[in-house]
Amino acid sequence: MEKTTIDQQIEQLKKITREDGIEKYIDAQLRLVTIYYLGKNDIEQAEICLLKIDKQANPKAYADAQFFLGTIYEYDKEDIKQAELYYKKVEREDNA
Repeated sequence: MEKTTIDQQIEQLKKITREDGIEKYIDAQLRLVTIYYLGKNDIEQAEICLLKIDKQANPKAYADAQFFLGTIYEYDKEDIKQAELYYKKVEREDNA
């Protein structure tokens, strides 16, 4: 059985759109985040994928994405003010 490379996985996941089903799309975005952040160390691409996760489509995935964005801004980009904005979005979701 042939193994797929990281780049092949990225291309396959990028082909998944909202028309394929919102849960499948969100799963693809989260998998892309993992690949970009951990596999490729590409914070910018990970951030782009996180920003595509829609609050109305899946509030839990949205809250997770906002928390991850907060973590990126706190530890990778060292922008505490922006990190706090993302963390506050998670806090609002928990209290909604």
